[in-house]
Amino acid sequence: MSAVAVLRWVSMLATAALAARGEYDLAVVIGFPVMAAVLFPVGLDAYMWAAIMRGRSRDVAWALGLAIVAQIAAHLVHADWSQPGLVALTVVVSAVPPLVCWRVHQLAEPEPQPEPESAAPLAQDQILAALLADLPPKGQRTAPQTAAVIYKIRAALPDLSEAAIAAALTSSTAYIRRIAPRPA
Repeated sequence: MSAVAVLRWVSMLATAALAARGEYDLAVVIGFPVMAAVLFPVGLDAYMWAAIMRGRSRDVAWALGLAIVAQIAAHLVHADWSQPGLVALTVVVSAVPPLVCWRVHQLAEPEPQPEPESAAPLAQDQILAALLADLPPKGQRTAPQTAAVIYKIRAALPDLSEAAIAAALTSSTAYIRRIAPRPA
């Protein structure tokens, strides 16, 4: 298991434990029996984790919303209402564990990778050089060998003129046309 995977699980379990304590306290304060108070965070956190793991946006929003509301309510029950700044801070900080749990889970998803850039098209000269590379030197090649290369050049570079092909082969255009006539 990678270090990131270990840290991800440590963070998720720690934030779940923090959230569970607040959710349990809230259930006790509002009168749930102890057994039900224990099950309240289990059910809520299981829903949140399942929604996150399935990636269902609507359920993730609902689960996070419920978890955040439960955390805020759990902490506001014990807040000192005579200090409005502290109450506001309590609201903000109470949302941290569910949000961290959600974001840490997102670390398990691979980062989107940009599409690899396609290789730049080869320049006409590079294509021509590649096609001529296997052709024996002039004087050692046969007309059929030369004709086969000419047909490949025409297929790869259809806009290349007969004069340019002849120049690349150090031959005449008449010779090119004679050994490799263009189809009618």
